[in-house]
This record gives sequence, C-alpha cells and structure tokens, in this order.
Amino acid sequence: STLKMILVLGIAFVFAIIVINHFTNGFLIARFSAEQLEGGSGRINIYTAALENIQNRGIVDLILGLGSGSSSRIIGTGCHNEWLEFMFSFGIVGLALYFRMILTILLTIQKMKYMNPDYYAPSVMMCMYMVVIGMIGGIYFVHSSFFVFSFWGGAKGYLAGQRYYENREEGLYCRVQREK
Repeated sequence: STLKMILVLGIAFVFAIIVINHFTNGFLIARFSAEQLEGGSGRINIYTAALENIQNRGIVDLILGLGSGSSSRIIGTGCHNEWLEFMFSFGIVGLALYFRMILTILLTIQKMKYMNPDYYAPSVMMCMYMVVIGMIGGIYFVHSSFFVFSFWGGAKGYLAGQRYYENREEGLYCRVQREK
C-alpha cells in the first residue's frame, strides 16, 4: 500500500514536471543544464558585485547599509544569500540583527526539545530550511517568509502557553484583581 502510494506520487510528480516544462517552453529543464549549474545560475557574479559594493562603502553606509531593496536597485537583483542581503541592505547593524534572529530561533528550538519533544524535529527542520535556503536564496524578503514566521510565532506561542500552565499549577501565576 505504501509502495503503491509512493509510486503513484512519483509518477504524478514526473508528469507535473513534464507539463510545467511544456507550458514554460522548456524553461524548467533548461535551469538544470550543465552551463547553468556550472556557473551557479549567475550567483557567483551577484555575490562578487555585492561584495565589491560593500567593500567600497564609506563607514556610515557600511554600518547602516543602503536600505531595503538597495541590492535590486544597485546590482539589478537580490543578493540570493540572506547574510549578504542583510549586510548589503542594512549594514553591520542589520547583519547583527539577522544573527540575533537566528540565535533566538536556535534558543527556541533548544527549549522546544525539553518542553515538548514532539515539536523538536519540525523545529529543527524549519531552522535547517532557513539556514540552507538563506545561503543560496532568500527567506526574509520573499513570500515564504509568511510561512516561516508563522511557524516560529506558533512555536513561541506554544512555549508561552506551556510556561503559563506550569506556573499556574505551581501557584506562581497570580492575576492582578481589579478593585470594584
């Protein structure tokens, strides 16, 4: 039954790829040609342009960056790397804040491991997704950020709820009562 399901899904996936490739005039398959893969789909040129721009900045622009969307305005596209994008757009301050966000997520995962191990594996997977995709693409400035941050908001809400109930059971939770 499981093998049959995997086979059906595999055939459906291959069929979908063929249909999408047909309707995009071969664009999908062309993205995986030897020439495209060898040059990193132009990412090396983008990284080089972004790093050269950062190296040639004054101290204020190096610290604060050039603002949101500056990579698209200056080099014609996003940096295709979240760390580089934050450094380009928001400078050292933005890069430090991005690092702080990743650190907060890692601490959330650590808490999740002990508070509810059932959510530990999905949390690790989401963090790995953010790190890997962040190295070759974008998380923060693209549509997938909605799902990523919804997940982390749910995880933080879950942890806050757990703390509330634990404190309540231990008698540590107290409500401020209104005077009538």
